[in-house]
Amino acid sequence: PEHIGVGRVLNVYNRQVLVTGCDEFTQKWYKTNFQVDMESMKENIPQKKVMKIPIPPYNGFGSPEDSLASCLSLLPRPPRKDIVKLMTNDNKILRFQASLESIRSEDRQRSFVINFYLAN
Repeated sequence: PEHIGVGRVLNVYNRQVLVTGCDEFTQKWYKTNFQVDMESMKENIPQKKVMKIPIPPYNGFGSPEDSLASCLSLLPRPPRKDIVKLMTNDNKILRFQASLESIRSEDRQRSFVINFYLAN
């Protein structure tokens, strides 16, 4: 912690970062342990204007909540599960039989089972 201080420049992932201030607890901790006053810089650091990006329309992939979450964050969190739906539809499965639409006869004879879980 001795190399970090208000007014010092740190190299963080190859980027130069200027330390401009700290909270009250950090000020007291530095005063107690290092006898250093950590006062915030008096300069007015210009704030960057943050442009509000319009949310694009739903594109049909996934649920609308998934699409919205992917626009709001780089690491989207999964939407919350509907507990009532989960409990009422537990162990309810819709099963479908399917086959490939292909010009090859061996592919047309293959059959598949598609399971749709109502609880999900």
